[in-house]
Amino acid sequence: MRERNLDDGSVSVNFESKKIFRKILFFSFALCIIESVVGIVLRANISFILSVYIGYLFMGLGLHFMIQDTLKLKKVNALRRYYSRYFFYASGFLLSVIIFKERTLAILGTFLGMLNYKITLFLGWRWYIETETIKKRKN
Repeated sequence: MRERNLDDGSVSVNFESKKIFRKILFFSFALCIIESVVGIVLRANISFILSVYIGYLFMGLGLHFMIQDTLKLKKVNALRRYYSRYFFYASGFLLSVIIFKERTLAILGTFLGMLNYKITLFLGWRWYIETETIKKRKN
């Protein structure tokens, strides 16, 4: 993955890393749809189903902020940005609690929506390691 240093000390993102970020978004959204269908089949409350998408939205924006922070590679405001990002995640939970009457289901749905990114990254990493191992064995 090639990166290019800019004049202000930050690093520009190449096309491959943007492509990876889009894949993460796509597969996480696919997990949200699967969870929604399972929730509908199990007759889950609508607050749970919609809060999964709220968690997906807030985690996607938080992941975007995290990528932007790490690419700048400046430690001047790193701690402040770290805390502000987690405050942003907490505001996602607060929003789902304020919107829906079933607060427990809203919190669980938001947590599951945020967890979709972690699941996608873990499964994608495992798939990448397995395919690279198979390629090395063939060579």
